[in-house]
This record gives sequence, structure tokens and C-alpha cells, in this order.
Amino acid sequence: MLPPGPDKKQWCSCKRCGATYACPSTYGTGNLHKHLERCKRRDTIDIGQLLISCDHGSVFLGTKKFDQQKFRELLVVAIIMHCQPYQFVEYEGFRAVFRYLNENVQTISRNTCKSNVNKLYAREKERLKSLLQSSPGRIFLTSDLWSSIILDGYLSLTAHFVDKD
Repeated sequence: MLPPGPDKKQWCSCKRCGATYACPSTYGTGNLHKHLERCKRRDTIDIGQLLISCDHGSVFLGTKKFDQQKFRELLVVAIIMHCQPYQFVEYEGFRAVFRYLNENVQTISRNTCKSNVNKLYAREKERLKSLLQSSPGRIFLTSDLWSSIILDGYLSLTAHFVDKD
């Protein structure tokens, strides 16, 4: 909130771009909230981080829109790829990094992470089933048994097939 102007009205300003808006007690700061949704500086620290886009011959500056669903999917894939525990998403340092990169990121709990991993598993299982069903030939399975130095037993199953492409 800015101090009252010469007309005795209350004013507020955007911390990112500096735009000022009237905010009398009759309707509050609704116009500032609307501005924050479309503020060009919302997701950026400096002008060097803005992206130039071209649409129907006109050029404008804008920022890349943050997609929460894409973030969750990338997060789940990273946890699986690097064999991290579900609790990894609750580590304070991890959350601080993502809050720094984008203040609009919604962090998730380990239970939500587990649910997202299960959804990804089901989706990939269905994709693999449809790929195998659409293969024109046979599927050959090869198995192998071995043990590690500390005598842990392992079983490997490999499928060989030619897909439609």
C-alpha cells in the first residue's frame, strides 16, 4: 500500500513492474489481483529472462507459462530415474530450490508422489500392452539367473519382438 495521494485515495503498486492502482475501501485491491495474473514481470527476475514471441506478425515480450501438471510428471520421472524415496519431495532444501525457480509451484506430499508414481505406472503399463498387442510377430522371452558377490539372487526377463514399424 502506498500513502494516500493528493485526492485522499489509497493506492497500491505491483512489486514487479511498478504499475499503480487505486484501492479504495469500497472495492479493495481486486484490480491489482487482476493485474498480477497478467503482469509481464510475474515469473521473471529481470528483463533478460523474458521470451520474445511472434504471433501474426506482431512481436511481444512474455514469459513461459508454468504448468503444474508437467512439473509433477517431470518430478515423478526424476524420482523413479534416480531411485529416490517418495519422501524426497518433502525435503526442505528440495522445496526451497523449486520455490526459488518459480514462486507459484505447489509442492506435493510423499503420498501424492506415490499416487502419481502409481498413475504413471498404470499409464506406461497400458502403453506397453498396446504396443505388444499391435506387434505383428511373436514375442520371445529370455530369462537369466545370477547372484551378486554378497549372494543376492537376481532374475532377469528380456522380451524380444519386432513392432509394426
